[in-house]
Amino acid sequence: MAARKVIITCAVTGGIHTPSMSPHLPVTAQQIADSAVGAAEAGAAIVHLHARNPLDGRPDQSSEAFEPILRSIKQRSNVVCNITPSFTAVETKTQASADLTKPATSAKPYPPRSAAVAAIERPTTSNAFEDGYTYGYRLWQAKFYREAQAALEETLATFPGDERASYARNLLGRAWLDDQKPATAVKVFYENYKTDPRGARAPDSLFFLGAALADLGKAVEACEAFSELAKSYPDEVTDRLADRLKSGNIRAKCK
Repeated sequence: MAARKVIITCAVTGGIHTPSMSPHLPVTAQQIADSAVGAAEAGAAIVHLHARNPLDGRPDQSSEAFEPILRSIKQRSNVVCNITPSFTAVETKTQASADLTKPATSAKPYPPRSAAVAAIERPTTSNAFEDGYTYGYRLWQAKFYREAQAALEETLATFPGDERASYARNLLGRAWLDDQKPATAVKVFYENYKTDPRGARAPDSLFFLGAALADLGKAVEACEAFSELAKSYPDEVTDRLADRLKSGNIRAKCK
């Protein structure tokens, strides 16, 4: 029989599946991208993509959720990326994400950035959570925000109940905020505050939630966040967060 060519499409993570169904379901942006590249290396010509909230595994159709997935795939593979039809981002951001699905001119990452990221040391101690957090912090400090997001998402997905998870979630929000993605940052900061209001970085997340809302032009909501911060954490707002809260209120023109 004569051989015939076929086109293989691989859906690396479905929209209705949940992490509880299988421990092998990719959840974070890095996990989804790695699965897509692996599928391409195994022979898939197309990968069908769904994005997820890395904190709870729920589907997330925002452009901010898809962007790090598409960017990571594009750096490593020429596979065709088929984003789920339920993708509902606004037109300008949809176009930006669509640009990332175009075939890469080279499957290799941009050399200077790749070398700079590789030069950042990832700790290897007996505390795997702290290693992941410290590595994410170093990437964030070096302004490699996408890589910091991936490292912190993976750490939180692996150790969601760690006693210092509040630090990692807050830093993840800051990595999104500094990457000019305030809409995604809002979700992460709110999740950190609501999930663990007694967490060490819950007050910080409430402040940065207000800052992200201000970036989105939502001054009323920003002032509500700052007011909640002052009410819920009076000791913090008269100490280490005092200057930040003052500047936040001025910026949002809170009464």
